[in-house]
Amino acid sequence: MHYHSRHFRSTAQRAIDELLVEGAAKPEGIKVLSQSERLSIVEAELAIRAKTIDNGFDRIEAWIKLMVTFGGGTILFGFGTLAYKVMVYDIATNKEMKAHIERTRTEDKLENLMLSTKSKLDNLRLSMELAIRK
Repeated sequence: MHYHSRHFRSTAQRAIDELLVEGAAKPEGIKVLSQSERLSIVEAELAIRAKTIDNGFDRIEAWIKLMVTFGGGTILFGFGTLAYKVMVYDIATNKEMKAHIERTRTEDKLENLMLSTKSKLDNLRLSMELAIRK
C-alpha cells in the first residue's frame, strides 16, 4: 500500500512539474479553468464512462441471450432426443411383445393339439380294450 501512495505522489509531482514548465514556457501562464469549464469536462468524462458501462451491459446482455438461446436449444434437443429414444424403445418393445404373444399362442395351440390327440388316442385304446373284452 505504501508503494502505491509513493508512486501516486511521484506521478502527481511529475504532472505538476510538467504543468509548471509548460506554464513557464507560455507567456500567458497556467490557465485556471472556471467552475463551468471544470463541470463540463467532468460531465463529458462521465458521459464517456456511462457509455462504456452501457456498452459493457449490452455485451453482457447479448451473452446472456446467447447462453439462454443455446441452453434452451440444448435442453429442447435433449428432451427431443429423449422422446425419440422412448418412442423407438416403445416400438421395439411392442414388436417384441407381439412376437412373444404369437409364439405363446402357437405353443399353446400345439400343446392343445397334442393333448387333444393324446386324449383321442386314449379314448380309442379304451374303446378297443372294451371291444376286445366283450
